[in-house]
Amino acid sequence: WLTAPERHHDLSHGGRQMPGHSTYESLVKIGRFHAEQLGRFLTALDSVSEGEGTMLDNSVVLWTSEHAGNKVGVDDHSRRDVPFALFGSAGGYFRTGRNIDCKGRPHNELMLSLVHAMGFTSEKTFGDPELCQGPLPGLT
Repeated sequence: WLTAPERHHDLSHGGRQMPGHSTYESLVKIGRFHAEQLGRFLTALDSVSEGEGTMLDNSVVLWTSEHAGNKVGVDDHSRRDVPFALFGSAGGYFRTGRNIDCKGRPHNELMLSLVHAMGFTSEKTFGDPELCQGPLPGLT
């Protein structure tokens, strides 16, 4: 129904293509659809008053993609350079409105930060302890 010639997962293999290539354009259509759905969800959360803020203020929504990196011709289905976005501040736990370069830190540290935001601050690691030195610096 999005007129993509192949399944989403199949399109994501074989290396990143240039704009204009059918695979690239299909992935853009799919990504745009996902972003529109996310926008609708965030708008709905932001429309509900809770205390001195909104439901979005008191929540945190993580959005990511399975497409990493930006190198043309390289299979971008890796664990490096994966984009992550957080929406909402988890009731003020996270500072918002910023773009943070995590300089290659493992995403396990982001996950631990989310666990801490939910009140489980005694947790010291998430997943493989060798890939998690603590919460991701700079989020709070």
